[in-house]
Amino acid sequence: MQYIEVKIYVSPAGLEPLTALLLAHGVAGVAIDDPRDIAALAARKTGLDWDCFDEELLAKGNACAEEIVVSFYLEPGDEGARRLDAIKLDLMKLKGNELDGGFGEDLPLGRLYAESALRSDEEWKDAWKQYFKPFRMTERLSVKPSFEDYAPEAPDELVIELDPGMAFGTGLHETTALCARLLETSVGPGASVLDVGCGSGILSIAAALLGAGEVLGVDLDDTALKVARANIAANGCESRARVTKGDLLAGLSFKADVVVANLTAELIAALAGGLRAHMKPGACFIASGILTERRALAVSAIEAAGFRVAESAEAGDWCAFKAV
Repeated sequence: MQYIEVKIYVSPAGLEPLTALLLAHGVAGVAIDDPRDIAALAARKTGLDWDCFDEELLAKGNACAEEIVVSFYLEPGDEGARRLDAIKLDLMKLKGNELDGGFGEDLPLGRLYAESALRSDEEWKDAWKQYFKPFRMTERLSVKPSFEDYAPEAPDELVIELDPGMAFGTGLHETTALCARLLETSVGPGASVLDVGCGSGILSIAAALLGAGEVLGVDLDDTALKVARANIAANGCESRARVTKGDLLAGLSFKADVVVANLTAELIAALAGGLRAHMKPGACFIASGILTERRALAVSAIEAAGFRVAESAEAGDWCAFKAV
């Protein structure tokens, strides 16, 4: 599918008149890339209102410190071209203070420059592939995308073939790797494993390859379920691993030797009270997705539910633990 991508460069003072102009042309949905928002987010890096911060945003914010980029999309063809020409004409009038709207003549509106390009959704749908290469996730587990060749480097190395698509979980994030490391020492032959919030299915597949006899992955997102099923099939694990739609533990009757959840500290805390109903005698619970500064929240809830933290691990700003 093709579409016209339009980007308009404007000053902070020009943002309001520009959005009013676009609304007048029927453009209601826009993306606003404002470096001031990036600076504000960076100032809250030690706060508790975000889980992951891309350092590349800082460079992006510094590169265009005073300029906002407003993006939107138009249908291709004659109608889209006519709408774009009309918008460009009004941009020229706005910059020349000839457009009605009650905005002051001395307002510094910025460049008000519009650039457009015909795009295909194929450009972004598979963009992740250029960053995803084979890598060793743990001592025994390696991950490779289906479009890359890779030969195991050790006799006991287990290779997960993975195409995450639009589902979370490539193994590159610290939280996934931390869970995989704890799974590696917790999953015995024939064990049953419950993967809460399975995403791409990477941890479900890891458990199956490590010897689990039955694995159930649960996720609320339909895209994640589709991706996970495809990845499980690609790794030949259909006889031992399956996924189902569900909201955390709600409505599940499955009991496991190992429950793993790569979520957030808040969701781990919410799970704590209902975990025992899904764990066999002697089972363990592996949790990650937890910022180190929020570890106490998750651990307190787990301990209040009668568990004991038996093992902990950290990587970067993230932590994981195994509770029994």
